Formats: sequence, structure tokens, C-alpha cells
Amino acid sequence: MSMRDPASTNQAGGTTDYIHAYKALAAQAESPPATKMIRLAQELADLSNALPCEHTNSIFVRVDKQRVDMMKALIMGSSNTPYAHGCFEFDIFCDNKYPQASPKATLMTTGGGSVRFNPNLYACGKVCLSLLGTWRGSASENWDPKLSTILQVLVSVQAIIMSEDVYFNEPGFENEAGTVEGEKKNEGYSNIVRYANVRFAMLGQLKNPPRGFESVVQRHFYVKKHEIIKEVQHWLELATKHEAAYAGLVNDHNDSWCRQFKQSKTRYKEMLEEQFKLLEDALNKLDRPKDITNMLGSGRGDKKKAT
Repeated sequence: MSMRDPASTNQAGGTTDYIHAYKALAAQAESPPATKMIRLAQELADLSNALPCEHTNSIFVRVDKQRVDMMKALIMGSSNTPYAHGCFEFDIFCDNKYPQASPKATLMTTGGGSVRFNPNLYACGKVCLSLLGTWRGSASENWDPKLSTILQVLVSVQAIIMSEDVYFNEPGFENEAGTVEGEKKNEGYSNIVRYANVRFAMLGQLKNPPRGFESVVQRHFYVKKHEIIKEVQHWLELATKHEAAYAGLVNDHNDSWCRQFKQSKTRYKEMLEEQFKLLEDALNKLDRPKDITNMLGSGRGDKKKAT
């Protein structure tokens, strides 16, 4: 795909008119060394077969047709987590030090910078991960030029960061797991993620899918429509069963959402219900994707895949 702004009238080339978080850095890396391009060619060839594409969790990647060091990834939140079924867009760039230096990644799905989806996923888009060099981990967790890959980064974000233990992802807070107060704060942080997931990573992506992922988003929500509705209904049930706390770290990371949810014991549930009604309406209006229609028309359709 081309990441160039289709509305641009720039005829000079370059990356200044790209729709990408790292377009300025890319402009400084116009002459990539052979070592970088060879490594990227190898990794991109592997990605086409190695990216997870399961019903419970998937990752999709698009590469600019002229600059293969500029990528966009769409990570689908795994089932049974607060991120479930949401479409989270990331911009990725490999500078000319790659693979000696790790790739760079920025989360673009932030509700316009209004929500911190995780202690390691900042509202500004920063992704805190040892592999990216944005967090100091043990030697085995840091980027290794010989062993580490872009695939490893993407899978780590999905499996390690975007998990059910949102609050406990903050370094030093994992020892609160299993305690009454710790579980309440994890529920509070998870409620913020659930709400923002529905509003920004589901509804927002349905209304304005990331460029290059339009068909992926449509197919994702069409195929998983009933599962998504069931999941959000479960979140609404949890809102009446589990006590949540919006204090301490939870408030520090998302003070505006905490202020709203603390207005009353039912405020979070009421706000989630509002978004759920909008989501359910949008899902029910989805047309069947053309590829599924063609499969069914040719007799190759599988009932399970088409529901």
C-alpha cells in the first residue's frame, strides 16, 4: 500500500506527505544500508506466514510500497481480555541502524490522546516494551540484533501488554495481584480499557477504518459480530458484580475517565451501555464482505466462517 496522503499535491517525493507517525524520521533515512534492506526483506517474507491469524487473536501488517521500512500494524485484542475484539493501530519504523537498533512503534488508537490503554500504552502513543528499548528489562528481554524480530515485538504487545492484568502491568505492582485492593484497581483500570475499547477501537474503527485495513476491519466485525455483542454484554454484567476502584495509579493514568466513572456507582455501566447500543446498531448494519459473498457463491463457503 502507499502511505502517502492521497490529498497531497506534493510532486517532489520523499515522506513529508506520508500519513505516518515517523514520517519526519523516515525523511532522514532516505539511503538505507544493504544490511537493513536484506534483513527487512527476510523478515517481511516470514511475516506473511508467521503472523497470528486466529479467531481469538490476529495481527495484520501493511508495508509502504516504496519504503518497506515504514509499516502499519493492526493488532486485534485477544478474546477474554479488556481489549477483546478491538482494532488497535500501530505505526512502525526501522531506521538505518536496524537491525542493530530496535524498530520504533507508536500506538495510534488513543481516542485522540484521551486514554491510556495500559501502563505500557501511553495516551501519547508511546509503547513501553523492553524489545523496543523503551523499558529497561533483563538482558534476555532486550532487543537482540541476531534473534529479535518485528514479529516478536507485535506478538509481545498483543500477548504480554494487552492482557487481562492491566493494572498489574505497571512495574512493581504485580505483587498486588490477589489482594482485595489490587483486584479492585485492576477492575477499575480494566473498566476504562473496556469502555475505551468499545468507543475508540471498535466504534471508532468501524466509522473510520485505518487506511489500508478497510476490508480487514469490515470482515473482522462482520465475522465476529455475535461474539462481540456477547462479550460486551458480559462486561455489563461484570459492572454489577465486581467492585472497582478508580484511585492511585488508575487515576494517575486516566484522571478524566476516573472523574466520570466516580460520579456514581452506576456511571461506568451507564456510559458503557450508551456505547454498546451504538456499537450493536453499527454491527447490525454491516454488509456482508464481498470475499465472503464470493466464497458462498462459489460453493466454497464454510458456515462457521460466514457467521
